[in-house]
Amino acid sequence: MRRSKTMILSMVMILAFGFFPGMAHAAEIIFVQGNVQVQSPNETDWRKAEKGMQLKAGDTIRTARHSKVDIALDKEKKNAIQIAEKALAVLNAAEDEATIDRLELSRGRVYSNLENIKAGMSFEVTTPSAVAGVRGSSYMVYVEPDQDEVAALKDTVFIKAFDANKVQLMDMMLPEGFRTFIERFQEPSALLQISLREFEKFDNIRADLLSRVEGREPRRQERERGRMEPEKSVIETLTEQVDQKSSILDQIIDTKDITDERNTIEDITNRLEEESEEQYEPYEP
Repeated sequence: MRRSKTMILSMVMILAFGFFPGMAHAAEIIFVQGNVQVQSPNETDWRKAEKGMQLKAGDTIRTARHSKVDIALDKEKKNAIQIAEKALAVLNAAEDEATIDRLELSRGRVYSNLENIKAGMSFEVTTPSAVAGVRGSSYMVYVEPDQDEVAALKDTVFIKAFDANKVQLMDMMLPEGFRTFIERFQEPSALLQISLREFEKFDNIRADLLSRVEGREPRRQERERGRMEPEKSVIETLTEQVDQKSSILDQIIDTKDITDERNTIEDITNRLEEESEEQYEPYEP
């Protein structure tokens, strides 16, 4: 009797996992830097993202300033994405698949390195007014308030642009080594060549992703520990200088925003005080 109950329970569990593919493993966080949070569907609380955390379709991810997160999309960890700072994204999947095959990006930047996509499938990044996808390559999508940017870093990327009513305006193929800008609800701009610095930056991101998947330290950390040649290339040095200046500029902008708000409040307060004094000024015959 006990054996029969055990067999029945096992069959129920097998059927349950068969009918609910969303319960299966879909994605895994392999690296976190800074303040990154995850929110599950139908929940209001945000959880702190941690290495090894399992993610599923419908999960929302947000990154703070100077923060980023690397996510492996398959069990073999050959398909991975990096969501950069100040981003908001939702993982998603086709209705009949447990594998994450699309990302809804509301703001920020995401790098995708895809080397093991199944035949007939693709990975898409959806923005407020466009869809960019690949069937096995690497690309970058950056969403700003009034425009999107798509860069084909390896192989070709297909792009579909939509208007405010979700009517498709056009579709195009973006060749490797080029980028395009898409004004909100407009057609893509003319193609621009990707700079050497951008390729260098992506090479570092891709190397870091592969290192983390394999359980090794990223290339930059190995170099700092003396495991690699300590000399830096001119491009790396210039990139670090630009990053440092960008960080300082961000701090200046934040400080300026706070100062502007304070000045605005002070102006309003002073104006109200002046108006009050004029209203109650004593009458002199």
